[in-house]
Amino acid sequence: MLGSLRYRAAPMPAVPRSAPADHDDIARSFDRFAAEEDRWRRRTAPYHDFVRELYGAIVAPGQSVLEIGCGQGDLLASLQATPWGRC
Repeated sequence: MLGSLRYRAAPMPAVPRSAPADHDDIARSFDRFAAEEDRWRRRTAPYHDFVRELYGAIVAPGQSVLEIGCGQGDLLASLQATPWGRC
């Protein structure tokens, strides 16, 4: 099953090296990303499919999982795992 997995996503543009300087800059960055997240999820769908299949082979249904930095929470939902923590 996992031996047949292949990740073939298009190259992504380079991320600027400058980091946001303060909390407001960070919040604005996340707000901008939130507006574009669905588009990026579609663009990187093969990667997310690969991750779901990989973790599905590792995590048994009902197993307790702590997911940190879970975004929309769709990875944990796809695993049918028992959430140990909340986002």
